[in-house]
Amino acid sequence: MKIVDYNLLDSQMDEDLNIAVFTSSEYEEFLNLIFIPTLPNDIEKVYLLRKDYQKMDEGLAGKTHDAFYKKIMKDRWHLYYDCIVQNKGKKILFTDIDIVFLRRFKEDVLCQLEDNDMVFQAARNPRHAADGCTGFWAVKANDAIIEFMRDYYLPIIDEKPVEDYGAGYPQVEMQDLLCRPEISSLINFSLLPLTYGYDVEDSYLYHAMGLPEQQMSVSGRVLNAMEIKYHACWQVFLNRAKQEELSIDQDKVSLTHQKMIELLG
Repeated sequence: MKIVDYNLLDSQMDEDLNIAVFTSSEYEEFLNLIFIPTLPNDIEKVYLLRKDYQKMDEGLAGKTHDAFYKKIMKDRWHLYYDCIVQNKGKKILFTDIDIVFLRRFKEDVLCQLEDNDMVFQAARNPRHAADGCTGFWAVKANDAIIEFMRDYYLPIIDEKPVEDYGAGYPQVEMQDLLCRPEISSLINFSLLPLTYGYDVEDSYLYHAMGLPEQQMSVSGRVLNAMEIKYHACWQVFLNRAKQEELSIDQDKVSLTHQKMIELLG
């Protein structure tokens, strides 16, 4: 597995499905401890997208109402757009880090993209037509997606100061935009089945989204938002992972399990 720090000035993506991850300091340990080790063994390369901030981003996990969190999310979408423009003709999967992989998904995502310009994880269960979760978003980097981003989505999320948008920005703005009739004539999109992101039978991956809203304690200690994500992802991994399809070996499973015990107490 090759990890590439993606540079918009001189990098080109070259995989049949290119995995791009926007990372920040708060998520570095999650990236190295769970995300990267559990990637399926047919993924050969991961591109890391970064943006440096003078202000630290620790403690922002799940705080979708926070102005600095919203700024980070806005910056992420501009990086995504630049990445799409630079890699026109490629297929790119943009994904959050708070994910644990359970089996191979690449060929299925490529199949889903055959008849769609973009596909999303469903943001909730039960699913609704435009309720895409932008934390797992696969696209064809084509003219339609570039127009959608440049002429519709980015102007909407840039229209006001981030403080003036509600919680859930800018995912809510994406969901609202997809309901507009002119968008259906521009692009084809679809939601992925619940085997993407949810703790269900034959899941491809589990996405620890929305969990910080729940309070959880271990050995009498209340867990913080990131610890809740670790706990949820690792429990699902132990219950559902098809380890023979993943990059992680048994020694790494044991080491990660010990790390989980140290982290969570």
